[in-house]
Amino acid sequence: MIPCPTDMSADPKTRFSTAEVFRAGSGILSRHMPALMFPMVMCASFSLELYLKSLVLLESGEAERGHNLETLFSKVSPESQRAIRENYEKKRTEQNAMFAASKVPPLPKTDFDFILHASAEAFENFRYAYEGIVKDQTGWLAGPIGECVRERIMALHPEWANSIP
Repeated sequence: MIPCPTDMSADPKTRFSTAEVFRAGSGILSRHMPALMFPMVMCASFSLELYLKSLVLLESGEAERGHNLETLFSKVSPESQRAIRENYEKKRTEQNAMFAASKVPPLPKTDFDFILHASAEAFENFRYAYEGIVKDQTGWLAGPIGECVRERIMALHPEWANSIP
């Protein structure tokens, strides 16, 4: 069980640990129950949200609220933004090669800003998917960005490597 301090907003490690749990849940759903796309996306997007909130809290001491991933990313330090973008570009090259090999036209856009924008409200959109609010050019594409944010936090705090209780 994840420890639940009375003020989670003041503990970046607790946010990170919780993000790890949602990341693991998303992975399980993706691998073993692909038909459950909506909960998989909600877990993945919430995981990225919590990673960003953890990173902002680590860097500024500010406890951010809200679900918009673009807004949260804008609160991350310029140094971390740069590190995350550079890491993403490496993953993007691999991803583009995979898309090209699949020969499924058209190839999706993979630039960082497009992906972040398209996925910015995935948690809320997929939580209310029954209302039909997932629009064109939106959805969930930010899995690799989530991994890059996670890796940035791990670079700053390698001792958090096994944070899932």
